[in-house]
Amino acid sequence: MNKFPIFFLLVIGLSFIIASCRIDGTLLGMYSYSDKTAKEHPGFIQRPDMPMCKINGEDTSVVYAVNGKEVKNCITNFDNSLVYIWRARCHSSICISPAYLQRMCDEKGIELFVVAEYYDYPFMTLDYSLKRPIFGVDCDYYRTDRTKKYMKKFLSDLFEPNDDQLKNYFFLFKEGKMINSGKSVEETLEP
Repeated sequence: MNKFPIFFLLVIGLSFIIASCRIDGTLLGMYSYSDKTAKEHPGFIQRPDMPMCKINGEDTSVVYAVNGKEVKNCITNFDNSLVYIWRARCHSSICISPAYLQRMCDEKGIELFVVAEYYDYPFMTLDYSLKRPIFGVDCDYYRTDRTKKYMKKFLSDLFEPNDDQLKNYFFLFKEGKMINSGKSVEETLEP
């Protein structure tokens, strides 16, 4: 039996599939864009000059680059706190507005910390009526611009995550100890 026609059809079929694939939009989420953001908007990304717990959310013209250890030191001061790894351009049902989440946390007596997964100037400068500013991950501290790498290091500084927890976006803490996490806020805040 001649295998040439089968091979030829397979090659043609794969060629059509490969030719039809494309990346639509940007690669947001793969890289931090901290260098690009800092270059285009000087002074926007800053290191806190005081403990992050003392910073209020009134100034949306600045985002503070922090590491997981700084967040951990801060959340130990609260009975209940929620760390939300926020993806600004996410439109999934699990990605919720920081303003909505702030109201939800206020109703439940939970201190909210929004940490942007990547830097996105237009979304980070909006006024979400937060008690604290939106924080960004300090990529210089973790010595990488790759989201997956620095998020693993950031979360490892915050607590000892397993592989499943590294995929989550909401982390609930009681007196600084992680007690629950999930891909959605509802899943995370369930008793």
